[in-house]
Amino acid sequence: MGLVERFRSGLRGAGWEPGDPVVLAVSGGADSMGLLELAVEAGLHGVVGHVNYGLRGAASAGDARWVAREAARKGWPCRVAHRPVGAGRNGLQAEARGVRYRWLGELAGQIPNAYILTAHHADDQAESVVLHWLRAADPVAAVAGMPPRNGRVLRPLLGVRREELRSWAAARGVQWREDASNAEGKYLRNRIRHEVLPLLEDVRAGAIGHLAALAGRGREVAEGMAAVKASAQADPGRLAWTPDAPFFTERLHAWGRLHGVGGDALRALKSTGAHVPVEAGRIVRDRDALVFEAAEPLPEPVGIDRPKGSGRAGGVRWEVLPPPADPRAPEGACWVDADRVVWPLTLRPWQPGDALAPYGHAGHVNVSDLLTQAKVPAARRAHHRVLADAAGTIHWLVGFRTAREAALTPQARTAVCFTLETP
Repeated sequence: MGLVERFRSGLRGAGWEPGDPVVLAVSGGADSMGLLELAVEAGLHGVVGHVNYGLRGAASAGDARWVAREAARKGWPCRVAHRPVGAGRNGLQAEARGVRYRWLGELAGQIPNAYILTAHHADDQAESVVLHWLRAADPVAAVAGMPPRNGRVLRPLLGVRREELRSWAAARGVQWREDASNAEGKYLRNRIRHEVLPLLEDVRAGAIGHLAALAGRGREVAEGMAAVKASAQADPGRLAWTPDAPFFTERLHAWGRLHGVGGDALRALKSTGAHVPVEAGRIVRDRDALVFEAAEPLPEPVGIDRPKGSGRAGGVRWEVLPPPADPRAPEGACWVDADRVVWPLTLRPWQPGDALAPYGHAGHVNVSDLLTQAKVPAARRAHHRVLADAAGTIHWLVGFRTAREAALTPQARTAVCFTLETP
């Protein structure tokens, strides 16, 4: 089977169907230019997407112009985004990757049924496995690698070696540009690519292909475990007590996380009637199951459309005001820039996994951790609420912390102040 046929097979295996439009992530390097040529020969249609981070000055601008010109020469429209980046909390490459995928997602969202295609291949997969070895404590995560599909992002070339892709592209006269930063030893992935993988291949021929195959098997195990955990979480009220069943420990821990309690504490409930308190009630051991018994009902969610004046609901009051001189919200209140949130907002009980980026704090913090830090009793935590917008961003842990995403800036034109009503 030729490379074009394998490319199309990889697409179909990842969920693409003939006729679906695509957004090609093209940097201008050999791999992504090979991806563009494959898309042309496979008869795909869509748009080329390129991000200019401005990190290499004129060279970055030259890459952008060259990609646009090559795409046009092959009959593909090209969109270029100018997104300057700096070294974030997780490093420059991680910051650039996040910017790239967010913009590609926005671009794909403008095209009905579009998928994003990347040129990740087997060598990239092997690099990811080695990276996970160095970072992950979870043995499954350490070998899982990149999935062929992640939402609308497809990686149809994970079964193709880098040299095969480049040789195929070169034989067709495909040209590309070299990014000098890919050879810099200050980036961990570059050192793995240029030092670790060649050494492994020298020690045992075929090591890179083996690592890529291992990633595929690891991904199957990870997906299987995820399905097991999902089945456990499908019924938060009851978990069958089957300690001899496969993956029972994983199901026990997954179900326990729904209620903020560890699997070891649940396993200790050995007799009927034994129980452990949790945030919203308690978990009781029945003869053949663990059963969650809720305490009092949680507050009902309240929708809030963009206000023109003032209003109140659910014990919270809001008012449209001119932006104050001091953008910091007083204790127990929340200011938001009305033009930076996605309306409508929802006032709802917080859920496991909720997190916000507190004002004046780097990164995101789980709501559960913020409540713990505030010394809220476990039995009362489930009744606390968050203010979230239509995009899912949390802007206020009501009565406690505000987030920075829609915090007021000197450019704010309209502010909305949310406060708790006093009894």
